[in-house]
Amino acid sequence: MVSLVFSSPLSPARFCHSCLQECLRPQKPVCAVCRAGLGHWTKAAELELKIQSSVAACKGCGAQVRLSQMRSHTAACSKFQEYIEEGVRTTAQSQPAIISPVPNRFTFTCPYCSCQNLDQDGLVEHCTSQHTRDARQVDYATDEHTMIQEALQRSLLDN
Repeated sequence: MVSLVFSSPLSPARFCHSCLQECLRPQKPVCAVCRAGLGHWTKAAELELKIQSSVAACKGCGAQVRLSQMRSHTAACSKFQEYIEEGVRTTAQSQPAIISPVPNRFTFTCPYCSCQNLDQDGLVEHCTSQHTRDARQVDYATDEHTMIQEALQRSLLDN
């Protein structure tokens, strides 16, 4: 359940009731976002009242709903769920394929089989699963030097 709205020193925000209660223990209240200690805080009563009294149309069914009830309404509104699904479909279809001439600097090529685009964990997993019994030796020092040179060249191209 989402709870109260607070201000000063917190910016207006909404927090899960159980998380907020954990952060506002009387012994040592802390910010729910960064966990910094809180000195004095006040309930944003005006903002909360405005949320309680403001009304807006549901994007799915068009019903007028109080903002304080909008989340529960949209969670139950089948028309709103259809609206969201249609938006996701439209967005997914209209995204252009982005092909960059600059290689991703955070991926690696397997030194055994030249399999590309492996992140650090993926490279370890790939080598462990595919090359555990591979008798070939890999000269990592040469590969490291080559990688550094390539990174330098790429950084010059980016500028």
